[in-house]
Amino acid sequence: MLRYIILWLFIMTMIKLTITFYDDLQQQSIDSTSLALPFDDDDLNKDKKQDSFNLTMNESQYVNATATNRTVIEYYREYVQRKNQEQFMRNKHLFSLTTTRYILLVQVHTRVVYLKKFIEMLKDVQAINQTLLIFSHDFIDAEINVLVTNIKFVPVIQIFYPFSQQLYPDEFPGLDPNDCPRDIAKHRALSSRCKNAPYPDKYGHYREVSIVQIKHHWWWKLNYVFNSIQVLQNRSDLLVLLLEEDFYLSPDALFFLKKMENEKERICPECLIYTLGNLEKSGRQFNNIGSKVSIAYWHARYNLGMTITYSFWCSIVKHAEAFCNVDDYNWDWSLVYLAQKHFNYPRVIWSTSARVIHLGSCGIHHKKTCSNQSDIARWDETKKFYETNQQYLFPKKPLTIHAKYEAKRPLKQINGGWSDVRDRQLSQVSFDLYQRQHFASFHSVPFHRPSITTLRSMVRTTSTCSAQQSNLPRLPVPTLADTARKYLKTVAPLLNNDEFNETKKIVEEFQHESKPLQELLLKRADTEENWLSQWWLDKVYLEWRSNLPIFYNPALLLPRQSYRDFDGQIQFAAHVIQGILQYRSLIDSNQIPVDRFGSDPLCMDQYRKVLGICRIPAKSIDRLHLYNKTGHRHVAVFHRNNIYRLPVYDDQGNKLSAADIYSSLKKLADSKGSDEKQTLIGHLTADERQLWAPIHEQLSLVPENKNFFDTINDSLFVLCLDENYQSSSGTAIKKDTQTLIGLNFLHGGGTKYNTANRWFDKTLQVIVAPDGYSGVNYEHSLAEGGIITALVDYVLDHCKTTQPLVSTNKPSLLNKCQVVIPKDVEQSISESEKRVNKFIENCDLTVYKYPEFGKEFAKQNKLSIDGMIQVALQVAYFRMHGKCGATYESGSLRRYHLGRTETIRS
Repeated sequence: MLRYIILWLFIMTMIKLTITFYDDLQQQSIDSTSLALPFDDDDLNKDKKQDSFNLTMNESQYVNATATNRTVIEYYREYVQRKNQEQFMRNKHLFSLTTTRYILLVQVHTRVVYLKKFIEMLKDVQAINQTLLIFSHDFIDAEINVLVTNIKFVPVIQIFYPFSQQLYPDEFPGLDPNDCPRDIAKHRALSSRCKNAPYPDKYGHYREVSIVQIKHHWWWKLNYVFNSIQVLQNRSDLLVLLLEEDFYLSPDALFFLKKMENEKERICPECLIYTLGNLEKSGRQFNNIGSKVSIAYWHARYNLGMTITYSFWCSIVKHAEAFCNVDDYNWDWSLVYLAQKHFNYPRVIWSTSARVIHLGSCGIHHKKTCSNQSDIARWDETKKFYETNQQYLFPKKPLTIHAKYEAKRPLKQINGGWSDVRDRQLSQVSFDLYQRQHFASFHSVPFHRPSITTLRSMVRTTSTCSAQQSNLPRLPVPTLADTARKYLKTVAPLLNNDEFNETKKIVEEFQHESKPLQELLLKRADTEENWLSQWWLDKVYLEWRSNLPIFYNPALLLPRQSYRDFDGQIQFAAHVIQGILQYRSLIDSNQIPVDRFGSDPLCMDQYRKVLGICRIPAKSIDRLHLYNKTGHRHVAVFHRNNIYRLPVYDDQGNKLSAADIYSSLKKLADSKGSDEKQTLIGHLTADERQLWAPIHEQLSLVPENKNFFDTINDSLFVLCLDENYQSSSGTAIKKDTQTLIGLNFLHGGGTKYNTANRWFDKTLQVIVAPDGYSGVNYEHSLAEGGIITALVDYVLDHCKTTQPLVSTNKPSLLNKCQVVIPKDVEQSISESEKRVNKFIENCDLTVYKYPEFGKEFAKQNKLSIDGMIQVALQVAYFRMHGKCGATYESGSLRRYHLGRTETIRS
């Protein structure tokens, strides 16, 4: 027994010692963490007096906490948010709202030795006290904080990147344990279901936190400085000099920068960027080039000591989505991408003799083991370099041009590392936030900053509609030689030898004479996102002067539904509306999965151009009433040629339920007997464009018609609730059912039936008939069929899961729109009706169903289905006319940014 008692006492003693030792270790960890908290004396004293963020209180909290490390991290996050809100300026007496223009924005990581040298160096820079020095940190460290808070010679503000790896060590934006490893193969990533598995970068690599943080931090700090630091608001004269803690500035750096500014109009009036450093060989020379500058089109090699003006920043943020989505982890190469794609290469003027030198070689980019000792030695060498060349500093004579480079450096490839959807969304979300805050400040309206946690929750993890958009290549301009070669190859089978030789001679002459035209094309390609897209829109679509239905607007027939009465018709219509509203939400929130051809992403721009769009007739070229996210809260409903406004969102912007929509539509059933058909007007959109345009103009001039046209133009889409395909007297059209349905969705059957119950100018018309058939007719200017069918497929899938609706008995929101027709327009409308009916009668359509074989036969025999159809058309044409006809095939250009279709002909 005694043996067991002794053993028990020994075990209990060891447990107690273990617990004590663990507590000591925990307290030691807490103490070391607390010592790292970045308070200086002023902050600490102020905190003790004013708020709960004092060290003593938090030590007490940490001792009692069960999740100590998490508590410290949460404290860090709160500290960062509070410091960014306070925007405390040290040495404020040196700052002037009227004269301080130069902002030295220093991105600081963990290199304390570099930072110490950097601060010492700044003391030697002339006029440094006339600037504002902003340190942007992505790491909280007591030693770094002491160095910064002891600066006395220049106004200083500290800001902290709020999404750093230090603040989120085991979750996004830091390293989530479920993230895909950098070098894992895609098939293994997919099978392991690690995060972002479907989207490695172009080199097959996945996210590296320390690398992507650099671009995140760069983007965040500029958004914050220009949009959120209160003392800098409404200042369009600011010049931000981008620096890092391992940069060395010459004593005359600011002097020379001001000199470049003052003499810019004489030397390079078109230059947008000043740069104090460079990577040229001349950068480490002075002698007779100390007062010289060089000029070039901006490229990443001119990022050293780069400045950003307010106006240039505004140009950058116009293309924020492209910056946030391009697959390149480097901020400077991302800017090169913007420069090539959107800015037509802005000009840069830089100091030929480097006034900013990069000394560090142990940064994150350098994936190697290295020592800071050699870098520190270079600080002393650089100081001696400038002392030796002191006679060439502060040049008094006017600046002259050393070199002017006219060649643009094309971006041959992007560097990858930025394919994770979460990174793209986080950068876009933080940009949106600070832009909204800037707007609120500028317009003096309230702005409530969300917490860091709220910001992170705004980042989605799905593949987005715009995720690959900015990575798409621009449409190239074919060379004259290629065009000539292809043309001659095409016509060769159609010509005899003499004809071909004559054609070849003409083509060769054209190649020589058309070089100026080719240069114009190349120049346009430099300035436009897509050199062809606007011409294609105007020439192929908007300048089209003939009728839209039959010639132009395609129609889609959907699978037949089970309803057979008007109540079933409006129930199905309500479900369709609800499905389209859900699809709209996906479009607006960028959650449409990226279309691909094989592994290549396709342009998704057309998805934003289906809803809310309307074509407006004009004399020579139509115009488009375009979509915006905040508008389009209703659907235009056509029934018995009457037009109604049907709200589909409540006053708070929430989607109405299908039951609410159904309840509103029931008003049509209640008034069906008394609601007479309105004067025909919808058929006008089926007339020739040059004849419809003057009638539209006359009707638009009537003030009472504004609500009518706004209802249609601003609607999300048009819903056409048709009656049967027969006249009011009951005489049926003598066509088989399938042909009858096809004609109804194609053109409406004439004004006796449903043609006046249409608005062919609207991009999307959803047509719901009373016998279970439904379809779509769409105006083709801004979207191809594939985009429409994607929407239709989504809506049909939605409708498959719906249940019968019960009226909510709420008051109907449906409002009938009246149109006033002036006397002098009535005759024009009547004549239009006759023309449209005659035009429709000339359309011959018969629907055949070929029962012998279909696509499965083609697949089994490895035949091209498309090729089979083309051969069938050729055989039919030859049998009818005794000769071969020209072939037509559409070819997609959606692999290119803003690409549409092209035609393949022979």
